[in-house]
Amino acid sequence: MGVFNFFVQNEYTGTRPIAPTPTIEPVIYPTNPPYILPPPRPQPPLRMPIPLINVAGQTRLTNGSLISPNYKQNETGWAVDAEGNAEFNSGVFRGRFEIGGTTITITTDDDIQENLNLISTQGGGTLFLQPGTYQLTADISIPSGVTLQGVSRDEVILDCDGTYAVKIAGTNVYSTGTVTINNGATTLEGVGTTWTAGMVGRYVLLDGLWYEITARTDNDTITIETYQGVNLATSAYVIADTNFTAQLNKVTVTGATGSGVVVQYSMESTLFDIVVYGCGTGIDMDYVTFPILQTTSNENGVNLNMNFVEGFKIDFSEFNFSTTGAGVIMTDTKNATFFDSSANDNTGDGINLTNCDLIAFISFDNSGNGGQGTELVSGCDGNTFSDGSFDDNTSDGLKITATSDRNTVVAMEITGNGGYGINIAASTCDNNQIIAPAFDTNSSGNINDSGTNTFVSPETSVSYIAGHAITAGNAVYISNGTIGLKAIITNSSDSGLQNMGTLGEEQIAQSVVPTTTIYIKQIKIKMQKQDTPTDDVQVQIQSDSSDAPSGTVIATSDAQDVQASAVYTFTFSTAQQLTASTKYWFVVQRTGALGDTHYYKIAYGDNFIYAPGHKESLNDGVWSEDASPDVDIYFDLYELLPSGYVGKAEADVTGRYENFIGFASETVATNASVKVKLSGEISGLSGLTVGQLYLSDTAGAVSSSAGTNSRKVGIALSTTKLIITNIW
Repeated sequence: MGVFNFFVQNEYTGTRPIAPTPTIEPVIYPTNPPYILPPPRPQPPLRMPIPLINVAGQTRLTNGSLISPNYKQNETGWAVDAEGNAEFNSGVFRGRFEIGGTTITITTDDDIQENLNLISTQGGGTLFLQPGTYQLTADISIPSGVTLQGVSRDEVILDCDGTYAVKIAGTNVYSTGTVTINNGATTLEGVGTTWTAGMVGRYVLLDGLWYEITARTDNDTITIETYQGVNLATSAYVIADTNFTAQLNKVTVTGATGSGVVVQYSMESTLFDIVVYGCGTGIDMDYVTFPILQTTSNENGVNLNMNFVEGFKIDFSEFNFSTTGAGVIMTDTKNATFFDSSANDNTGDGINLTNCDLIAFISFDNSGNGGQGTELVSGCDGNTFSDGSFDDNTSDGLKITATSDRNTVVAMEITGNGGYGINIAASTCDNNQIIAPAFDTNSSGNINDSGTNTFVSPETSVSYIAGHAITAGNAVYISNGTIGLKAIITNSSDSGLQNMGTLGEEQIAQSVVPTTTIYIKQIKIKMQKQDTPTDDVQVQIQSDSSDAPSGTVIATSDAQDVQASAVYTFTFSTAQQLTASTKYWFVVQRTGALGDTHYYKIAYGDNFIYAPGHKESLNDGVWSEDASPDVDIYFDLYELLPSGYVGKAEADVTGRYENFIGFASETVATNASVKVKLSGEISGLSGLTVGQLYLSDTAGAVSSSAGTNSRKVGIALSTTKLIITNIW
């Protein structure tokens, strides 16, 4: 090892090499006075050893720092110390520049995939893309441990040219058969599998997490890392060479007819500060664990589609303006956060979830969508929606459609939606919670609660449209528009038959005058065929003109194939409102030609069976009442309230006891807005028996004993006060 000759300049010696410092012997002077000391001898300059050494032709700094003359920390100049730390103002690096991995910068003239592969073979690193449009001629696949990054998001464009995609994907995927394993085990058993020795070292996805395969016993048995999850029996699985920690950063992706960005069979993938637009699906993620997304994916057919994704983190992202479907679709996805992001102005739902659990949607905007703001289609449990908004969506703000339990809505703004603010649409939705919502002007009402054990606080009184005349304290149900039929006007007796559909008796009509406003869904009429007519029969509702059908059709029923004598049901596509004290006509007519050989007969009764109305016949285009004015046809009218309307609950009517929601807080007429108390205490009642209360067979009433169908509605604390329980 030699000493490096570092040259210095000084005022005594000029320029010369530094030599070892000489040893200076002391001078001894006489001590007897009057000896006078001579002036001090001039000393050579102080020579400091320089911490630079030369080893095998390399100059090395052994300690301290080298600095420029103008160096001032964090301001000017440069410095490099012996530990490898450096500070510069700026720099230009050409070619490869290594910082903890291989780093390459390329332009549009270079091959992206070739350079990604090169970085991967050298242990990982980053491929930087200079500004420009990169026209893809094949899929781009980012390997494990490699980052593809633009130097400027908006200036680096990856054009998929219709066919291609940018991918972060595992390989050698195998998923044939099913598997069984218990928590804490290491042996995975398969059925219908053919596992090979080549799968050792790959990973298997079980219950949302990847586990390394450490050994193979046979086609149906492998050993994995210790499994930690729910016990699995004959469950689906995936084996793959998993992609780990690949990243796509600061680029714009566009122009794919399919998916623009695809992330599959991967772990800890990152999509940071990217824009995806103009693709069939913006971002497609399948079988991925712990991805991180901070993206803008707008104006795609679907902006984000996730399947079997565990532990994602989405923040500061946009999924807006989809062109054909939902903004975000998630299936079998769980344990994740969706933070400070938006799903707005999409063609379909803003967010659509199926079999998704334990996802926290926090501080998010979900507005202006063509369907629901968010829909939990089925199997969605334990999700949270907080501190955000469901505003101005065409349908419901939030719809919990079926079999979705223990979801929580906290401190959400829910306004201006075309359906309900929150629609819990089925009794199979259990124990959901709505806490401190801020509702305003939702068209169908703030809350539709057809669920079981829904907790609402403090907004326990919710406004609905009354389908019946309701009295304060009535037990009420909410209609779903499909069940809850009840006969409300009947004439179920007959004494004779009258021809219908002949040349002389063309049509038969029955007048009805309801005493209260009602909604009619069906009419049942007893009739039969004469000989062998080949057409059908239908019923019209017409308005009145001078005590006869006016010819103005309000609604037309479906057509029925009338055969032998029976009661036939004619159904209207939607429930028809008949206003109180107004005369209407139900006109029975055949769909084919009139004839005196093949026709129909309608049963009728006399003696004022239905006093407010009567029967008339159409003969040669003229309506006339029978000679006996007290004749009515054999008919029953069935009521069904429109979906979302509330009416008086009854234990003996299917659809009116299952959908009990609470008690009316005020007295209103049909079609008026009524407040309904959904939970908590209600007072001002009368005649209660302390203890458990049930729905009664009397519309709107409760009793201490169960009605035809047992439905618990509350616990009476006194003769005038009860606590609503709404349990079976």
